[in-house]
Amino acid sequence: MILSIIIYMFLFYKIYLQKESSNSLKFMFLGILSWFTLSIFLGDFIEFIFIILCIIYYIGINKDIKVLNLILIFFIIIKFININSSYIVIYIDKFLALSNDYTVFLQILIILLQVLIFLKIFEKYNISKYIYSFLSLSLTLLLLYIYLSIFFITYIFKEIYYFERFIDLLLFFTITQGIFITFLIFYETRVQKEQELKKMNELKFENLFFYSKLIEEKNLEIEKFNHDLNNIIISINEVEENEKVKNFKKELLYLSNYTKNIPFSRNKFDTNYLKNIKNLYLKNLFLSKIEVIMNKNIKLHFECLQQVEEIKKVHNLDLVRIIGILIDNAIEETEKLNNGFINIYIYSSNGYLEFIIENNFMNKEKISIHKLMELGFSTKNNHKGLGLTIIENIVEKNKYINVNYEINDNDTTFKVILVININL
Repeated sequence: MILSIIIYMFLFYKIYLQKESSNSLKFMFLGILSWFTLSIFLGDFIEFIFIILCIIYYIGINKDIKVLNLILIFFIIIKFININSSYIVIYIDKFLALSNDYTVFLQILIILLQVLIFLKIFEKYNISKYIYSFLSLSLTLLLLYIYLSIFFITYIFKEIYYFERFIDLLLFFTITQGIFITFLIFYETRVQKEQELKKMNELKFENLFFYSKLIEEKNLEIEKFNHDLNNIIISINEVEENEKVKNFKKELLYLSNYTKNIPFSRNKFDTNYLKNIKNLYLKNLFLSKIEVIMNKNIKLHFECLQQVEEIKKVHNLDLVRIIGILIDNAIEETEKLNNGFINIYIYSSNGYLEFIIENNFMNKEKISIHKLMELGFSTKNNHKGLGLTIIENIVEKNKYINVNYEINDNDTTFKVILVININL
C-alpha cells in the first residue's frame, strides 16, 4: 500500500507539479498525500469524503474549476490503473497460483509499469496542455459523474465479493469511460480554442474599426486645415506687399505644400468615398489595401458614389476574401511597373452592387482569360496564382454572385467586374 502511494504521488508530481508549480497545486498535492495516508486506516470511503471536500472548496469557496478537474482526472487515472492491475493479477494467479506476498509485489510492479506508460503518453502527446485548458463546469460535472460511477461500482463489487467475477465487466466499463474522457478532452479543448480565436478576431476587428474611424477623422481635419490655409493664402494675396508680407507668404506656401504631401491628405477617396461604405468588414479591407497601395507608390483611383450597406445575400467572409484576392493580384502585377495603376469603382443601381477592379500588367505572353482561369496556372513565382480559381469556387456555391473578367484590346489592362444581386 505504501509503495503504491509513493508511485501515485510520483505520477502526480510528474504530470502536474513539474509542469505548473502553482500554490493551489502544491496545496492539492499535500491534500492527496493526506488522503493516501488516511486511507490506510479508514478505507475507501475516505477517498469519497476527500472528493466531496474538494468539490465544496473548489466550486463553492475558491472558484477554481481547473484544479478540481485535475483532481478528478488524477483519481480516474488511479481507478483505471488499479482495476487494470487487479485484472492482470487475477488472471496470472489463476495459472500460477501465487502466494499473497508475490501477488502484492506483482500488482505493485504492474502499477509501476502502467504509471511509466502513462507518463510516456503524457509526455509524447503533451496531454497536460489539454488538461490545463479545462474551464468548463459542464465538463467538471461529467468528470465527477464518471469518477463516482467507477468508485461506487468498484466499491459494491468488493463488498459483495463479486469483484473477481465481474472484473471483466468493470475493466470494460472503465476503458470505455476512459475513451470517452479522452474524446471529451480533445473536443472541449478545440471548442475553447475556437471561442478564444473568435474573441481575438472580434478584438482585432474592433481595433481595426477604431483605426479606420481615427484615420477618417484625421483626414477630415487635414482637408479642413488645407481648405482654411488656401483661403488665408488667397486673402493675403490681396494685401499690399512689403518685405514681411512676402516672407510670410513664402512660409504659408511652404506649409501648404508640406501638408499636401502628408499620406492620404490629397486623396479625396479616403474621406469622401470610403465613408460611404457602411459595411465595416469591407471598409476595413479597403482601408488596409489602400494603405498598401499608397506605400508602394502605385497610382490609385477609388470611387464609391452610393452608400454600401450590409450585404445579406453574401457572407462577409466570402465577400472580403474575393475582393481581397482581386486587389492583392492587382497590387502584385502593378508594383512591377513604373507606371502601374489600380482603379476601384463601386456602383449600386437597380438592385445590383458592382465592384470593378482594373489594373495594368505586363502581358508579354498574350495570356487569355480562359488560360488565367485554369487551375494551377500562374504568372507568379512559385505558382502562387490560385486566387482566381478560389474565387470561382466561392461563386459556384453562391447564386447571388457573378464575376466577369476582361482584358482590353492592347492586352495590357485587366478588369474584374464583381456583381452581387441584392434584390433576390
